[in-house]
Amino acid sequence: MFPCLALVAAALAVTGHPAVAQDHPDEGSLAGVVVDALTGAPIAGALVVIDAERLAVLTDSVGAFDFGSLEGGPVTIVARRYGYVMQGMDALLPGGGSLAVEIPLPPEAVLVDGLEVVTERLQTMDQRLRARRNATPVGVRSFEQDRLVRSASRDFLEFLRFEASLHTQPCGWRSFSSQCVIRRGRPVAPRVYIDEVPIMGGLDHLASFQPYDLYLVEVYSSGQEIRAYTHLFMDRMARREMALLPAMSWW
Repeated sequence: MFPCLALVAAALAVTGHPAVAQDHPDEGSLAGVVVDALTGAPIAGALVVIDAERLAVLTDSVGAFDFGSLEGGPVTIVARRYGYVMQGMDALLPGGGSLAVEIPLPPEAVLVDGLEVVTERLQTMDQRLRARRNATPVGVRSFEQDRLVRSASRDFLEFLRFEASLHTQPCGWRSFSSQCVIRRGRPVAPRVYIDEVPIMGGLDHLASFQPYDLYLVEVYSSGQEIRAYTHLFMDRMARREMALLPAMSWW
């Protein structure tokens, strides 16, 4: 057991999770740590997902994560971080008990000697996206990974409605999307881009995503344009930067 996992296990014992067993005998607590498979060092900012439960968390500065109370039974946990190979593991969560797991992520072969470069490229991409938002002559709201991961919305369209305050209503029969945003009192089909690619179907297509599937979302002009970026896209950006399309170029 790595020292990080020992700390997580100790924390579970101190926080009194046996009380969970008394109140909810079918529930258990799940926590753990994500580490570098080569060095054993904790990995901060890793995304850990239990997709069947539609739950996701980010690891903290010491690589630890905590899902809190969950229904006991088999679970599949998936962890990913840019510059590492995504890993999944199956575990059995005991009802009324605690489970601490350790997930080692192998560095990607081409990046073993250059994980710092991955971080620098992602920071550069974040700066370029921020600069584009600042240069756009309309109002822009952005939602980053930590906000998206914390969301309890059932899908990303629900996130836009309830957490981004996007007002929607059915579109007319001529629209490619069944849902439009309300702009100046009338329904407007938003322009939707996913990973810099324009998407037919707009809001209908976004409903196929969970909030934690996305790394960043930008909402321009109260929903007239929506740009979403997946983790796969950011994985590619960590290897080779690409040009960004101008936002609201049609404005």
